Amino acid sequence: MLEKHDELLILEPIKQYFTTYYENIKTGTYQDVSRWFILNDDTVIPQRWIQNKFKLYNAFNLWIKEYLLDLKFSDICLYKDHASVTVLENAEYSYKQNEEVKSKISDIEYRIMLKKIDDLWKIIYVDSDHEAYRLAYERQDNTDRAVLSDKKGYLTMKGNALNRVFDDLDDAIYELMLLSPKKDQYPESVSHSEKGSTTLGSTFSYHPVNGVHYAREYADYKRVSEDRRLFYFAPNGSDCANFVSQCVWAAYGGYVQGNIELTKKNIANKVRMVKTGNPSTSWYGTGVDGGGTPYWENVNQFYKYATMAKGVGPNGNGYGECIQSEFNFAEVTEGDVLQFWKESQNKWYHSTYVSSVGEMGQVERIYVCQHTINIIDRPLIDLLIWNTNEGKLRGIHFTDGAFSQ
Repeated sequence: MLEKHDELLILEPIKQYFTTYYENIKTGTYQDVSRWFILNDDTVIPQRWIQNKFKLYNAFNLWIKEYLLDLKFSDICLYKDHASVTVLENAEYSYKQNEEVKSKISDIEYRIMLKKIDDLWKIIYVDSDHEAYRLAYERQDNTDRAVLSDKKGYLTMKGNALNRVFDDLDDAIYELMLLSPKKDQYPESVSHSEKGSTTLGSTFSYHPVNGVHYAREYADYKRVSEDRRLFYFAPNGSDCANFVSQCVWAAYGGYVQGNIELTKKNIANKVRMVKTGNPSTSWYGTGVDGGGTPYWENVNQFYKYATMAKGVGPNGNGYGECIQSEFNFAEVTEGDVLQFWKESQNKWYHSTYVSSVGEMGQVERIYVCQHTINIIDRPLIDLLIWNTNEGKLRGIHFTDGAFSQ
C-alpha cells in the first residue's frame, strides 16, 4: 500500500517542475529544472520546452502577471524504486502587458515515470497530450525516431535529434521578432459590416464580439456543464474546424447570449446555418449527439466554403496564404479565422479563432481561442514558433452574410 509520505515525495518533483515553469514566465528569471530529472531521451522535451518557452516570452516581453495552477494526480503506482503518475494540468493566467486577456488551459494530460535515487525521486519519463510533444516527435528524422533510449542516463540518437529540434526552435525566436510589419504595410481600416457576396435570403451582420464571447465560453469544452453544451465535441481531438465554425455561426447571431434554450432551438432549426438537403453542400453542425457537415468540420473544406461566392452562408474573404515570414499580421482583426499549414503534413491542418488583437500587427498582442488542444486566449506566438521556416499562414475575414433564417 502506498503510504501518504511516499506519495508526497513522489509528487514533489512534478509539482516543482510545473510551479517553476509558471514562476519563470511570471518573474522573468529562469530557474533550471534539470535537478528534478534523470537525463535520457524521454526527458529531453519537458526540459527543453520550458527553456524555449522562457526565451520566447523573454524576447516579446510577454510575462504573466498572475497565475492559478491546479494539478490533478491519479493512477499513482509504486513498485520498489519506480513510480508512475498521471497528471492533469489546469491553469489560468493574465499578462502584465495585456491584463484584460486571461488565458486558460484545462486537463492537459501528462504520463510521468519516476525513479528513486539516493532517497530522492527523479523524473525519468514524460509523455503528454500537449501538442509540443507531438510536434517535437514529428520533427525528428524517421531514422532517429526508431532508436530507443536505453534509460542509462545519456542520450542516444533519438535524444540528440530532439535537442536539435529545440535548437531550431530557439533560433526561430529571432525570426518571429522580424514578423511585425512596417507602418507602410498597414492596411486600410477593415470592417465586418461590408456588403458581402451573398445575394439570397436575409442579410445578417457579422459581430466579432459575439464570436469572441462564444469562443471564450466554449474553448474550454470540458469545463462547460452538460446542460450548457451545445455542439458535438470530437473525442479524437480533431475538433479545431468544428469549433471555429461554431464561433463564426455565433458571430452571425446563431448564439443568443444568456439564453441557452433559445440557442439550442436555433441549432435544431439550423438558424444562421445552411442546409441544402445534401450534406456535402451544406454548412451546419448538430447538437451534442451528432457531428457536422464536411464544410463545417474540415479545415480545408471550411476555408473553401467560407471564401467561395454563394447565395447564402458565411461570407469570408481570404488573405495571406503565404509563408509565415511574408504574412502581414496587420491584417488580422478580432473575429478572423487563422489557419496553419506545415510541410511535414503538406496540408492546412489547424484552425483558430482570433479573440484579441492589441496594437495592430504586433504578433505578441494577438490571441486566439482553439480546440485541439483546448485553450482560451492563447498567445499566437505559441503557434508561430512551431510554424517558422516550414510553415504557411492564411486568414479569413468575415463580412455580412445572407441566411434563410
